[in-house]
Amino acid sequence: QGGLTTRERNLEILGADYYQILSAQRSELQVKLDGNVATVSSRWEGNGTWKGEEFRDNQRCGLTLLKQKGKIHLLNEHCIPIKQ
Repeated sequence: QGGLTTRERNLEILGADYYQILSAQRSELQVKLDGNVATVSSRWEGNGTWKGEEFRDNQRCGLTLLKQKGKIHLLNEHCIPIKQ
């Protein structure tokens, strides 16, 4: 829908009983490193249920990761549907 959500809202949705991922995979990975920052491009395919309705996702995703004090932090993820 193009909107932004907070981390707290994302965690609330991921933990809700009305949302279930039945299977998922990432493929077509490309990683670019610049110091402690990694930009990752991937394809994400998954299926599951949302409020009783089945869904099937096929998306191109971009992630920005930061390694800081030995830990990796996800700073951003943006996905858009791949049209069939």
